[in-house]
Amino acid sequence: MSSVKLKPHSAPLGHAAVGYVRSPVVRGGAGYAQSGETYARLAVSPAHNDRGMAHGVLLLICMVLALPALIVDVQTPPMVHPGEVAGFNVSLQSWQHWSRLGQQEGASLMERAIPHADRKPLFDKPPGVVWMHMAAFSMTTGELPTTEGLLVRARLVSVGVAMLAVVSLYWAGVSLGGLLGGLFAAMIVAANGYFVYHARLASPAVHWVAWPVLGIAAGLWAIRPFKPVASWGRQAMGWMVCGVALGVSILANGPASLLLVCLPVLLILMLCPHRTSHAMGLLAAMLIGILMALPWVAYAHSHSPDIWRQWLVIRGAAVGGPGTWLAVGAALLPWSVWLIGAAIHLVGSGDQELRSRLRLGWVWLGCTLVAGLTLFNFSDPGHLLAMLVPLAVLVGQLFGQYVGLREAGRSALSWRVLRWPYAAVVLAASVAVPLGLALQPELVDRGLLVSPLTQPIHWLSAVGMGAALLLTAGLSLKWLIGRHVHRVLVIWVAWHFLLIWMVIIPLARGSIAA
Repeated sequence: MSSVKLKPHSAPLGHAAVGYVRSPVVRGGAGYAQSGETYARLAVSPAHNDRGMAHGVLLLICMVLALPALIVDVQTPPMVHPGEVAGFNVSLQSWQHWSRLGQQEGASLMERAIPHADRKPLFDKPPGVVWMHMAAFSMTTGELPTTEGLLVRARLVSVGVAMLAVVSLYWAGVSLGGLLGGLFAAMIVAANGYFVYHARLASPAVHWVAWPVLGIAAGLWAIRPFKPVASWGRQAMGWMVCGVALGVSILANGPASLLLVCLPVLLILMLCPHRTSHAMGLLAAMLIGILMALPWVAYAHSHSPDIWRQWLVIRGAAVGGPGTWLAVGAALLPWSVWLIGAAIHLVGSGDQELRSRLRLGWVWLGCTLVAGLTLFNFSDPGHLLAMLVPLAVLVGQLFGQYVGLREAGRSALSWRVLRWPYAAVVLAASVAVPLGLALQPELVDRGLLVSPLTQPIHWLSAVGMGAALLLTAGLSLKWLIGRHVHRVLVIWVAWHFLLIWMVIIPLARGSIAA
């Protein structure tokens, strides 16, 4: 066998996933279209002197693309979703309780901060989301805001938490899949209609995404999978942020956060070379999180000794039949089709490092699924959103590999097979979505819809929407034929953002049923 040489392979910022080209190549492997040629090895970052600028630019891109759909007409939709109605009413009554006790002497901070509903204290619900809403309500000078104004503030809290989720996903994706992996992971979630819809509501749903993924991202930053061991200072900072995020997640979502955050981090550090010693850092993060939640738990327990039973209740029995699993699948669409490619590369890739990186993504997805089967109620939108996070990271890893392999002159078999069905779905949706929005009254008359989902749109608007979507999809077809993988993936992500931007305004101004 001939000797193996490593040759540097320079690439522009958009192609930073490619670090080196190795030749000759391991032959065979079900994940590739050819054998006996060069292939790419992923690098998790570009050159050191360009790293900070690259991260800053890509993170700014994620935030700029995610923000418009989250804030446009956020004040317009009435409260029709039951999760928003219930969550906002508790926050509003709790703030009124805070204001009443504020005029009394001797009332402690904890007494004032107890969530209330119907003038009764709520000890069985995590208080974190209510506290965030109350903090936003209290940021006022002069005349007190109206109920509508308070609702907008509560929705803006969700928008801010959603932006934190996008940033945290980018952070976690970079640790597992490089710059491109992080960019795609963040954009896949930011352009997901289910995520955007719930991120605009004053409900706890989006908190199931932001705080757990922030904790996992900080843990991965401390672990540094497949890279030199981090300095003690970096490890301490990473595990401290992980612990704080875990504490906020426990207060916002309940004890299920311990399983949702700690299980994937524990298994990932066990699968990474020479990282088992980081278990002490994870234990420290768990201790920080538990200590942050302990004052509330102790106070609630002192007033209701059996309250811990409700906090630790196993909700797996609430998992329904085919309807709930259909909802899970719909929440993960359309990117979930690429799980097939991730599975093929997991077993068929010729590069051990590529398989190892994908294995970590699969571990995260598997841990979230375990948490879902044991603790989640899949009728809760927040739990469905929690399932979206590891899928986005895994697909982001896969897309980063596709780009890297193509830059090295290779073509993945899974890419060759899956790209055309996915392109067909994009083209079909470019026509079906505008047509469906324009024909909502007719669909209601025929009994195919109970009520319009969005504000009715004029047929000229539908034509313009369809033309813009078809034009974008057409560009992807042009580059699919030319095998420009990175351009096709970028165009597909752009198509999803364009679709969300076009749909969100009639959706916000309409009266969608819960």
